[in-house]
Amino acid sequence: MSFATARKQANFPKRPVIHVFKIGQAVKLMRGFGHHPQNTNLYRVVGALPPLGASFQYRIRSDHERHERIALEDDLEAVRMPAHGKGGAQAAAVFGAE
Repeated sequence: MSFATARKQANFPKRPVIHVFKIGQAVKLMRGFGHHPQNTNLYRVVGALPPLGASFQYRIRSDHERHERIALEDDLEAVRMPAHGKGGAQAAAVFGAE
């Protein structure tokens, strides 16, 4: 008997499916797409997708690009947006003033 079959028969509770990032959240792309990470790799999550293997996927977009990208959750890092008036020139340049 395989592990998957044994798990189904044992009625283990399923792990809840929770995306780490929310739609509209600012994220930084840490790696991927054939280039080295730069400070300008700031994106906004525009959609949550089903997992690819063990990692969720997200649609992300930068105001500096005409297209959306798909990135794995493992390749993204949350960006803490500074309080209004306390810096954040780079985020403001990427996403505009909020």
